Amino acid sequence: MVTDSSGTILAHTDVELFLAGEKDSSLQTNTYSEQRYINESGKDILALTQPVSVLGETAGFARVSFSAAAVEAGVNKILSQTANRILFVGMGVLVIGVIAALLLTRSITNPLMRLEEGAVRIGKGRLNEPIKAGSNDELGSLARKFNEMAVQLEELDRMKSDFVSGITHELRSPLTSLDLYLTLFDKGAAGPINAKGKEYFEIMHRNVTRLRKFIDTLLDISKIERGKMELDAASVDVKPVVDEIIKLFGPQAGEQEVDLSVNLPECLPKIHADPDRLIQILTNLTSNALKFTKPKGSVTISVKPVPDGMLFGVSDSGIGIPKKDIDRIFNKFEQVKSSSTDIGGTIKGTGLGLAIVKNLVDLHGGRIWAESREGEGSTFFFTVPLAEQRGAGV
Repeated sequence: MVTDSSGTILAHTDVELFLAGEKDSSLQTNTYSEQRYINESGKDILALTQPVSVLGETAGFARVSFSAAAVEAGVNKILSQTANRILFVGMGVLVIGVIAALLLTRSITNPLMRLEEGAVRIGKGRLNEPIKAGSNDELGSLARKFNEMAVQLEELDRMKSDFVSGITHELRSPLTSLDLYLTLFDKGAAGPINAKGKEYFEIMHRNVTRLRKFIDTLLDISKIERGKMELDAASVDVKPVVDEIIKLFGPQAGEQEVDLSVNLPECLPKIHADPDRLIQILTNLTSNALKFTKPKGSVTISVKPVPDGMLFGVSDSGIGIPKKDIDRIFNKFEQVKSSSTDIGGTIKGTGLGLAIVKNLVDLHGGRIWAESREGEGSTFFFTVPLAEQRGAGV
């Protein structure tokens, strides 16, 4: 509504009031004002009045009236929309912040994880798998230093393998000659030997045999490290191989009062294997089983077909392997320590036997693993492919 200075209505949303020349003296005020009242219809009205000045004198008044409820509803709606927008923007900023934090964290942790994995590989002897440097910062520099160290270690390992290979070959010739002459002495080629001489001869012969086995072990590990271990694989009947192992270790088992038995089905398919290396695998596992089994205990060799080949198992009732050591027993130079001391705690050995066994099984295309409970015994399992799986003749 608009009125002149006397209150005469000049404009109104109600045309009748305008035409009738009605006056509204309630608008006459010298300053802006707000009024709130209940109209004839019972509605809560908010009226805003503003004087209109012309050349410094009040020429009239302008009033705008609203439904207070409508105004509050509109204000509330705007506030709600604003709050929703703020919430949406806040959520967006939070999501962007989380993504940015994850990317930043990954950019820091990924190089650290690569360094950790690389250190683990180096610790396991996998020196030919370099760490990806990825950047020129301190972590990238550290990764390159790790790679340089791995190259140097690989070179040292190669030199060590060359030295071991050379020295074992040099020792093998005189050892073979010594073993030959001991055999000749035993046969009386140099004349009769008295009882004391026989005793000394047996001691020398046992030590020569032990040394020859050790040299053969070093040669095998050297061949494996240099990738020169080869198999003469053929179609092999399992039973004669197991029978040979029983004949070989039967006397030792009897002397130790250990029950050595076989669990072998009547009819077994042939396997694809190098018979000499298969005997070497079973010899090592059976020897270890007897070594760690107390008197009155038992060692069992079992064989059965499985989907991926022939499964061999060598079980004992010995001292068992601690859970923390089960994953590293196939590493070179690892020695099992047990709290079961009736056999003497740690039993001395080269720590190379199981490493050679694992590599021989790998060369056959099989798998090997161990299951054990400390104080109750262990079982070493390995698989060898069937002859029919490799297309070998039967």
